[in-house]
Parts: sequence; C-alpha cells; structure tokens
Amino acid sequence: MEVVRNQSGATLVEAVSSLAIAVTLMSLAVPSMQQLLAQQRLTNAVNIMVGHIHYTRLEAVKRVSYVTLCPSINNQDCSNDYLNWHKGVIIFVDDDEDGRRDNGEQILRVIHPFHSDINIYSTTGRRRIKFRPVGTAYGSNVTITLTSSTYNVHIKQLKLSNHGRLKTLTIESN
Repeated sequence: MEVVRNQSGATLVEAVSSLAIAVTLMSLAVPSMQQLLAQQRLTNAVNIMVGHIHYTRLEAVKRVSYVTLCPSINNQDCSNDYLNWHKGVIIFVDDDEDGRRDNGEQILRVIHPFHSDINIYSTTGRRRIKFRPVGTAYGSNVTITLTSSTYNVHIKQLKLSNHGRLKTLTIESN
C-alpha cells in the first residue's frame, strides 16, 4: 500500500520568482528612502541652527553682553568665509564687540560639522551673527541657506531681521 504524503514548501522556481519580485520592489524603494533621509538630515540641520540662533540671542540678553555666532573650522576662531557654516560653528561672548573671538573671550557652545551632504552659507558679507544685549541683531538682515549637495530636496532658509526675529522658509526645488 502506498502512503500519500502532503508536501509543503515552495519549489525552486517559486522561491526565485518571489526573490526577483522582492528585489525589484526594493530597487524602487531605496532611492526614495535615500531622498527621505537627505530631507531629514536637512530638517535636522535647520532645527540645530534655529536652536543655536535662539540660544545666542538669549545669552546676549541674559548676560547683558554682545554674543556672537560664527562659522569656525577649528572650534576656536571665526572663519572669514560665509560659505562654510556647515564645517562647524562657535558661539562666544564678544567682550570687545568686534565680532572676532579673542583670547579670553568665553566660548559658550561649539557646534561640530554637519553631515557631509549638507551645505550651509549666509548672505554675502555676513560672516557672523552678533546679538546686542537687548536681543537685536547687529548689522543688516541675514539669510542662512541650507541645501543638500547630493539629493534634490527642498532648500531651507533662515531669515534673521535686525530686530532678532527669525523666520524659516522652504523653497521648492526644481
């Protein structure tokens, strides 16, 4: 007498077909996931910059002193390049109100470089943001632009008025 056994499982052809479908679906999802991650990195950089600009203003008012936020490559001195905010930023008490960190001027915060695909630059000629003891920004209005260098994501801008008010804008990318 012959015993009938129920077979369970998949044949090799079925397994390979399922794998091919899964690989095809993953290849469609990965580029959009990378763009989503790039957008999230950009949003994170915006949030970090907004927080530090607010912190700089708060410290100026709290200390009744000039406090400056500027790009810095070495975490000690201000860089003279308005194109390199993404390489690092420092916030310091500007005792002599000259916009440059001198020996003895206290560093309040060091912001380390942002992710390698984030670019941050300010309005031409605005190499620093300096707040007065009353909370107003010294100099002209400044726009800080944040972009992703590898993915086509929305551009973000932070616009700071002389009154110390900060506005965040999203610019649609093409």
